[in-house]
Amino acid sequence: MEPNWTLITIVIIAIVLLIVFLIWRNQKDKKELTKKLIEEDELSIPKEHDTEVDAAD
Repeated sequence: MEPNWTLITIVIIAIVLLIVFLIWRNQKDKKELTKKLIEEDELSIPKEHDTEVDAAD
């Protein structure tokens, strides 16, 4: 029985394309998550004037 090289080639190309897509998508999601975490971190850090204690008290 001879292997069907056309079918094997199509399957291999599909697998490679899936892997490339998943890597690309992961990098995109990583950038978005990093940006979101940085923005949230900046919001949670108190400003310098918020932490100052009034000397008159």
